Amino acid sequence: MAGLGSAGEVMESSLPALQLIPRQGHAEYGCGLATASCTPLVRWWRGWSRRYTGGRVEMCSPAASGSLTSMTSSSLRGTGSGMVLEVQWSSDSAVLALWLRDLSRGAHTDSSPKEGGEEGTGGQLPRTFIQLWCVGNYHWYLKQELHLTPPPGGTHSVALAGLLWDPIVPLRLHLLTQAGQYMCYNWRWGVAESKTHSRDNMASVVVIDGARLLLTPFRYTVVPPPMCAHEVLLPSPVLQVTFAPPPRCNDFVALLASGQLAVFSGPKVKEVQGDSPSGRGPCAAPQLLGIARPALHPAEAVPGLHCLRQLCWCQPDCLLGVAWDAQRHSDVIVELSVQLEPKAEFVQCHSTPCPQPLLCLCCNPDSGSVAVQLVDGSILSYSHGLLQPWDGSGLRFPDQPCEQIALTAFGGKECVVGLNSFRRTLYIGSERLATGCTSFAIHNEFLLLSMDSHSLHCISLHTPPSELTPLTTDKPRPLDESVRRVERGSRIVAVVTHDVRVILQMPRGNLETVCPRALVLSSIRRSLDRREFRQAFDTVRKHRINLNLMYDHSPQVFLAHVKEFVEQLESANYINLFLTELREEDVTETMYPRVGVDAGVR
Repeated sequence: MAGLGSAGEVMESSLPALQLIPRQGHAEYGCGLATASCTPLVRWWRGWSRRYTGGRVEMCSPAASGSLTSMTSSSLRGTGSGMVLEVQWSSDSAVLALWLRDLSRGAHTDSSPKEGGEEGTGGQLPRTFIQLWCVGNYHWYLKQELHLTPPPGGTHSVALAGLLWDPIVPLRLHLLTQAGQYMCYNWRWGVAESKTHSRDNMASVVVIDGARLLLTPFRYTVVPPPMCAHEVLLPSPVLQVTFAPPPRCNDFVALLASGQLAVFSGPKVKEVQGDSPSGRGPCAAPQLLGIARPALHPAEAVPGLHCLRQLCWCQPDCLLGVAWDAQRHSDVIVELSVQLEPKAEFVQCHSTPCPQPLLCLCCNPDSGSVAVQLVDGSILSYSHGLLQPWDGSGLRFPDQPCEQIALTAFGGKECVVGLNSFRRTLYIGSERLATGCTSFAIHNEFLLLSMDSHSLHCISLHTPPSELTPLTTDKPRPLDESVRRVERGSRIVAVVTHDVRVILQMPRGNLETVCPRALVLSSIRRSLDRREFRQAFDTVRKHRINLNLMYDHSPQVFLAHVKEFVEQLESANYINLFLTELREEDVTETMYPRVGVDAGVR
């Protein structure tokens, strides 16, 4: 599609106008600019940042007033976002970067000239910052805000000269300051969720939207963004959110663009009387416990830049982060002690330099273990200021580093799970487990993978690492319940621990809850092992499982507790339904065979 500008020939107005003309030559879309303060059309055209997404062309331009104008093939929209200096789309058209100047956010005294060659007025340097926006489900989200001018009292001025998205790596942004300093930011998509295996885990997920946090506990409700169960407002845009380990697994801390940390108590279930069969009602909203600036050593507190990143709440009183040491010129792992009484405080107790730039870190909230990945793909373990090779002998992903890593136990041995989103390859330790993987999540009994073959795989965590075999795109056996089909482009958002529900997000942004058969069968077996016959019976009926499984799972145990089975079911109709389903067939061998290492467990 070719775009041509017209300044009054088509629209009867003296204001600048824009018209899109396809190759066929007839005008399809036209719109006039709403205000007379807009720049001449030729300058407006030169400031465009175009986004190609299938059959749609979306263009953004900074107008003379500094506001942002976004034009799609069917609409024209202007938003006031300060003085917009430059607009750029990432190479994959997923993130929009805005370079802005905003005097209303405050200024500090500086004798240097303003950016763009303008002399400062009264020694004041305007704040400049970069915002990263993305769109989903017809809503624009402010995901990141980089403050490039230090706060009042700062000594390091970061006057930006230009920014550029990497043409090959989609979420890599290059920055160059007027002092000749080069900075490179690498981002990845992630889900801020509570990941512990505790039964108190509400499977809460937080969506960052500027200074708002959109929180939804998926154990009790499923609300697609931009809607949410609870909305939290903060004084500054949020950069990252991390959840606490047990026993406060629903509490979370948010890193703000101002450099502060805000701690919240998680949502709590209200106890109700009479109306709810379970005695529980809606979740209470999160409560702010305190906002404080972490007390960092001067070398790690670089004004004007992110002092912390890669936050990880690994222990109830310990918070980890990564900072840049200006003296050593290297990344350092900063360990902060968390104190919430009588007020929130974060005091640095360890500062550990990294031998190479740090790519990412993760923790196992149930065991407290911490894994650190360097840019060369090597994995180190961290504990109280000490960095050591993983398992004593070291570990490295074979092909390329993985942007997303997690810790979980396979067969009782703790392993590092890594996903390379570019190659869509998932690793367990140094072994490649699957190709075509788009996302993964860890249930208390399974590792769940979404594949680009539009399927969901469930891998039992009881399998030792040595017995894991590479996955195939199809079911290895006709009755393999560890694989199920899902909608095209689905990604895992959250899993509800000690439950059977998995929340998937579709490409258009809506959410869908599925109950994989592997999780359902595992839940039924656990209930039968605990002789919770009524709970197992309800699960069997709800998910349409053959009732023979209640007997065939363990015939000896069932016959020894028939009286208890009848007492728990209570209803004669339920007992008659069970009897009519019985037949001379072992469904644990035909319909619901155990997969992998569980095949020998009876």
